[in-house]
Amino acid sequence: SRRDGWLRRTPAELLAGAFLVTTLGAELRVEQAMTELSRFGAGLGWQPQPDQGSGPAVRVFQRDIENGSRGCYNSHLAIYKEALSMGLPSVLILEDNVAGAADEGPDAAALAAETARRALEWAEDTLGQWDVLHLALVHSAAALRLLPHTRGEGAGGNDEAVVRVQRTVPDWYGPIKIEAPPGLGTTAYLVSRRAMERVVELDASLGFTGLGGLPIDDLLARHFPATTFAA
Repeated sequence: SRRDGWLRRTPAELLAGAFLVTTLGAELRVEQAMTELSRFGAGLGWQPQPDQGSGPAVRVFQRDIENGSRGCYNSHLAIYKEALSMGLPSVLILEDNVAGAADEGPDAAALAAETARRALEWAEDTLGQWDVLHLALVHSAAALRLLPHTRGEGAGGNDEAVVRVQRTVPDWYGPIKIEAPPGLGTTAYLVSRRAMERVVELDASLGFTGLGGLPIDDLLARHFPATTFAA
C-alpha cells in the first residue's frame, strides 16, 4: 500500500486491467492487437489468461462515419466513466492498432517493453503528480518539445524512460500557425482519475460541440499541459 491509499499496481497488473477500444466489424484488428499485446506483455511479466478474464477488456463501439473525432471522444469518454465507476486511480487505454515493435526485431521489442515497464512503474510511484502518460506518440512534432525529466521538475525525479511534454504554442508548422496545443494520439496512454473526472465534468456541462468538437487527445492536451508525460 501507499500513503495515498491506493494499492501499487505492477506493469503487468496495469496491462491486465487495461481497456482496448475498437469498433464494430474490426475483429481482425482486435485479434492482431491481442497477439501483439501477448508478445509485448511478456516483457512486463504478463501472460494472457482468457479463461480467467485476465487481459485488456475489449470495448466495442459503433463507428461514427460522419465525425471520427466525435467517435473517438465518445468511446474514450465511455471508458473514463466505466473506470471511474470501478474506483480506479488511473487506467491504461489502448486502441486496436497498438503494436509493440515486434516487427522491428527482438531487440527493439525488448527495448519497447523495458521502456514501458519503467514508465508504468514511474507512474505508479508518482500517482497524483501526473495526468497523462503517453506510451505511443502520434504527432507531427509541431508545437512540441520532449524534455528530459530531471529532479526538481516535479513528478518522480529522474527517470530516462519518461520525458516531460512541453507545448510551444503559438507556433508554426510550415505556413500554418498553431494556436492551441495539439494532442498526442490515443493509441496507448495512461490517464489519471483526476483527468477522467475533469473530462466527464466538462462533457456534462458543455458536451462535445460545446468543447469545440475536439478529439479526446486534443482536449487532454489543452486541459493538462503541465502534467503530460511520455515514454
